Amino acid sequence: MSTFCRRFLLVLGLLGLGGACNPLYLPFFLAGGEPKFPAEYQRLASDDKKKEVRVAILTYMGVPESEDVLHADRDLALSVANQLRKLCKENEENVAVINPFKVEEYKASRPDWHHHHVDLETVGKDLHADYVIYIEINSLSFYQPGTARQLYQGKANLTLSLVHVGKPDDVSAGPRELPFSYPGESRGGNIPVDDDMPPHVFRQNFFDSIGLKLAWKFTAHPTSQHHWAE
Repeated sequence: MSTFCRRFLLVLGLLGLGGACNPLYLPFFLAGGEPKFPAEYQRLASDDKKKEVRVAILTYMGVPESEDVLHADRDLALSVANQLRKLCKENEENVAVINPFKVEEYKASRPDWHHHHVDLETVGKDLHADYVIYIEINSLSFYQPGTARQLYQGKANLTLSLVHVGKPDDVSAGPRELPFSYPGESRGGNIPVDDDMPPHVFRQNFFDSIGLKLAWKFTAHPTSQHHWAE
């Protein structure tokens, strides 16, 4: 193992990240400043910094099983959009995320948009997007089972797809099933329900954690973010 690789693994160990020494990560580690991991699936930004890349985030959830999860698809799209915008700006990438409310208007104007088959290529063309990130919520819950809703424990199972509009075969992300849990084991795995953490605050924190982890799929991120997202 090279000296660089040993140093890289040492830093990961100190950060509590572990993992094998992937040579793709080394340029981000050696570039100076805070270490970064590259996009986990596919970087959306163009190498030509003058070229703007437009991204639409499309979310879907079936009939809600409870009032707790009403509008979860809309709220998740907002969180992903905010986190992706922030990271791309920090990385000086020319990526424009289409306003999620405009995407919601598009969905509302086509009530049967999800029936039968989702044509992401058509959606992307209609929204004048270069990429469409499609997120389907398969399951979602906010409370630890068997605790009479006295302990939070966010759980979600999502299916993630990405299409490059005009180049549908030029993708590396999807469809992939992704599980999420919040808080992570490093924080004890659950949070009491009390006045310091009302349901709407926990819900937003949970979606922000998911949104951040999904943004990592498409742009680089600092290693220090792993602790926050847990």
